[in-house]
Amino acid sequence: MVFSYLTKDNIFTKFEQSRQYTELLTAPFPEYSRLARNKPSEKIKREHPKVTDGTAAGIVRKLSRRSVQQLPTGVIESEKDDDYNSILAEFIYLNRILPNANEEYDLIQKAWTIIENGATFGSQAVYTPFLDHDGVFSSDMTLPYWGDIFLQKGKKSGPASDYVFMRTWWQDTDVEATIEREKTLAKKAKMRGEKYVGQYDIAALERIKEAITKKDDKAQTPSEADLNLNPEGIEIVTGFQKGVKAKFITFNPATEEVIREKENKDPRGKMPIDWYYYDLDGSNPLGRGLIELIAPLQNLIDSDMQMYQYNRALSLGPPIKKKGKFNKRNIVFAPNAVIDMGDDPNADIEALSIDTTGIANYANIYGLQKSQMLNLVSSPDTSISSEVGNPGFGRTPTAIKTQNNNVSVDDNAVRKGFEAFFENWSETSINVYFAERRGKEVLQLDEETASRLRELEAEGKMPPGKISEQNEILVDYDEATPKLKFRINAQTSKVNSEQAQLEALDLLVQTLDGSPSLTAVVPIGKKVEVWNSIVANSAVEGSDDLKISKKEMEELMQAQMAQQAQQIPVGEDVNALPEQPPIDPMQQFASELYDAGVPEDLVTEAVQLVQKGYSEDEALGSIMGVLEQETAND
Repeated sequence: MVFSYLTKDNIFTKFEQSRQYTELLTAPFPEYSRLARNKPSEKIKREHPKVTDGTAAGIVRKLSRRSVQQLPTGVIESEKDDDYNSILAEFIYLNRILPNANEEYDLIQKAWTIIENGATFGSQAVYTPFLDHDGVFSSDMTLPYWGDIFLQKGKKSGPASDYVFMRTWWQDTDVEATIEREKTLAKKAKMRGEKYVGQYDIAALERIKEAITKKDDKAQTPSEADLNLNPEGIEIVTGFQKGVKAKFITFNPATEEVIREKENKDPRGKMPIDWYYYDLDGSNPLGRGLIELIAPLQNLIDSDMQMYQYNRALSLGPPIKKKGKFNKRNIVFAPNAVIDMGDDPNADIEALSIDTTGIANYANIYGLQKSQMLNLVSSPDTSISSEVGNPGFGRTPTAIKTQNNNVSVDDNAVRKGFEAFFENWSETSINVYFAERRGKEVLQLDEETASRLRELEAEGKMPPGKISEQNEILVDYDEATPKLKFRINAQTSKVNSEQAQLEALDLLVQTLDGSPSLTAVVPIGKKVEVWNSIVANSAVEGSDDLKISKKEMEELMQAQMAQQAQQIPVGEDVNALPEQPPIDPMQQFASELYDAGVPEDLVTEAVQLVQKGYSEDEALGSIMGVLEQETAND
């Protein structure tokens, strides 16, 4: 029998422990969320303007799009080194899972949101459900809100937890729809003469229909809180736990009704929850985000900006000191205005003098504060000069290059972290797909996949006749599928700019041109590929006409081979090393002088004497005399 961390007897106690533990960890998250959304603090003084600087929010938003420009690619491997299942799984991953993993948002948008949330809070949990997409069943990706994920108490990270709780909020119509679906499936099974084993306890569902509660502060999203939506619903929590065939238990905490027990069908025994971490410090199980580093400085910048705006408003429209008895409505500050102060001889008005020394250097202070923040996160902002007091910033080519190098290192770290997460999610999604699918299906394969499978068939690595002439194959999902692994192709989530590509290609060409040995061994086909890449990234109109076609490349290669054959005399060893070019005597003479420590100007003079017809000994005698004279003078 499988060991269970969670059972119907302890599920409510374990959930309460996890909830209290996790809510202590997430206590600072509302403040981090406010900064990442560029919202002013509620603690701003009433008279101060509700303005923010927005640097932190801009950093978080740009980070994800700068680090990941496209979804990574990879390969699927079977644990049993089964090429058939690997190829079939790869086809399903590319043609079923990725195109349909769009529940709530597009997949690339989810990728950016994952990185943004990781940078804001330290991590992001990702749930992989198995859903019906208009008749196409496939695993998907959803992003639970941070207030709806609860870790096992005492664990150092999400992946280290033996069980995790995830909360969702249903409406009464969701419960009714679930009840109706269970009844329909049971009726169809009875008509087929089968016994239907329901996923949900219908009686328990009926009992929780009225268990509608209001979301507490932790459960409300920022939009729900800001707009005073007062959200409410039926709290549904699922306890996931590790272990092959372990039970996933779904319940309603308010009524303590268990509405479903579902077996973990993943052959790996893992939970369908993967984690992206922005940074790990071995201390906080939810990781360490970027906002945590810069929150104090961002609040300081916002506070200074608010006070600056307030004092600037005072200096532009200062308070008025009024003496005597007259109607203050007569005081109108305007060009050519006449202010009638009546007959009171003591009547007088005077604009209050505002001391502006506190804000005189605000621009430099703001620049220095912002540069300190950008230093923490290596943001590519070149608008700040080193004159503000931070030598790490500047607008010179050298300073910009240094900043870009730092950005590249940090962005690469974020990219690597995301690719590690995406590798885990892809592996989970493909294993969940094969674990949850039932019955048989005829798959229409593409030409490439069909060809790869036919090669296996020819090698005797799969039964013959499985693939039809129309590239169709019958897949029986009830057959056991081995554990599948996904291996990411590193750096495939990055798209280099055309300029960066051209610079890299130009370096290749320069290296090739400067090396006779490389020129001799690199085939013309590779040189043509470099040329076509240069054309493709040049953005020149009509660039396709400049590319060299495959046929033209083959003709060039044949011509090169014929030319090389003509250059090799009959009977000559083609493997012999090429003759070394003769050493230039003048260059050797100069080199010997340099090695002897002769100054460069005297070496040049000696070489010139030899070129005029003097012997090397005569030239040496001449410069030796100069050297002796200089030594005597010293």
